[in-house]
Amino acid sequence: AVTVRQQGIDLVLNWFSPGQQKPLDIDYPHADYGSEILAFIAPVAGKYRLEVKPFSATHPAGGYQISALRHSSPSATDRLRVAAQTAFWKAWSLDKKGQTPTGADPYGPALALWRKLGDRYFTALTLDCMATRLQAQKRYPEALKTSQELLGLQRLLKDRRGESATLRQMGRIYRSTGQPAEAARVLKTSLAISEELKEPRMVGQTLYVLAELEYDREQLPASLGLYRQALTAFITAKDITWQSMTLGDIGMIESRQGHDEAALLIYRQGLALSRINKDLKGESTSLYSLGFLYQKLGRSQEALRTFQDSLAISRQIKDPVGESYGLQAVGDAYRDVEEPDNAIRIYLETLAVLRRLKNREREAEVLATLGDVHEEYGRLELALNYFQQALQVSRSLHALSSEGEDLLRIGDLQRQLKRFPQALTTCEQALAAYRAAKDRAGEAHSYGFLGMIHEDQGQPQEALKSYRLALPIYQELEMKMGEEKMLANIDRLEKGLRDEQQTFT
Repeated sequence: AVTVRQQGIDLVLNWFSPGQQKPLDIDYPHADYGSEILAFIAPVAGKYRLEVKPFSATHPAGGYQISALRHSSPSATDRLRVAAQTAFWKAWSLDKKGQTPTGADPYGPALALWRKLGDRYFTALTLDCMATRLQAQKRYPEALKTSQELLGLQRLLKDRRGESATLRQMGRIYRSTGQPAEAARVLKTSLAISEELKEPRMVGQTLYVLAELEYDREQLPASLGLYRQALTAFITAKDITWQSMTLGDIGMIESRQGHDEAALLIYRQGLALSRINKDLKGESTSLYSLGFLYQKLGRSQEALRTFQDSLAISRQIKDPVGESYGLQAVGDAYRDVEEPDNAIRIYLETLAVLRRLKNREREAEVLATLGDVHEEYGRLELALNYFQQALQVSRSLHALSSEGEDLLRIGDLQRQLKRFPQALTTCEQALAAYRAAKDRAGEAHSYGFLGMIHEDQGQPQEALKSYRLALPIYQELEMKMGEEKMLANIDRLEKGLRDEQQTFT
């Protein structure tokens, strides 16, 4: 077995067997700390070669130590360890490529073998990957349960860095399920640990999620302050990728506050940073952000060209995930310039890429977008078909929050088609899905849609009940737009009922 201990640098190991031209790539998902470990049983005698490389040319410099643990005839335990390692790499390689098959969790076989070996370190690493994957699939209750198990194991191992990272991940899960108070609690604990460890990158990453949390609550000055603190931490850590990404978010908030010229300067700063450091992925991301600002400014043709430039870079560096996002943005830009047929063509290309990646979560999202385009142009039956396809994918993933979103889209379309009994049933199903996901924001949205359907049927009392159920949830979540909309609906209906009563008397 060979161990390469990382010291502030994320490494990739290339392992060459005798006569092999193509190496085995070894890169565990623990960034720039921990160890890259290779357990192997040599099938033939000969010269084996190990090459150690940085994960990224833009990553700050660091060091590493190599140690060979032992050379001996393989025992039953050795064979079990190699089998566990192989099972883990198989699952991890699917995740790295953005390929997330449905059904049984691909990490299950590896997890069972690590547990059989009693290897807490690799059990924790595998649980971490499982939690990340479940979160990406919006299977939030399962992701939270897995993260809690992982957190307990990291505390047993006294892995403070891992503990901080898991708390940050839990904060993201709580944020996604509309539990901002719980999110803030675990994120503050994560931040305290990162500060104690004097790890500026980890400090920045946690501040970044706290900034997202404030952004959700429409607290833009607080969010901007946290993003700026995160940027300072990333500058200290010399992490160019995170600097560029955070500049994009700072630019977005400046734009939302009406400071569009400041936002343009910030986006261009991020773009220049990426170009100076020959970070093509960062350049593509900065162009992507700049395209959104051009969209906001009504410079639709510039937005389209900028998104196309971002897409071209993603294709140049053979980044299929970036390509899928670039295609989606180009499709959105075609919608803005009122070229729906081009938009549909590009979205269908996006679907093809996502299906190759086996990214079913985003497949559902793009199917829903295709439904939106057809709905915008009055093709309601076609729209309904795409929304139903999206729903089938979400259900196959057991993604309850996504299922709720798709059901609300279908219910609203049924309302427009005046199929009111169907619309009510569909929105009640959405409410049940959101409740099962413990998604409070989705629950509030469902009550809002139910109120609209009751209004359209001339049932103001029933509509009022629904709006009054939505209101306290929006208030609890500090979602100002939702709160204001419900207050306006309640006020309008109560006034209408009073006027009706006065007319009657």
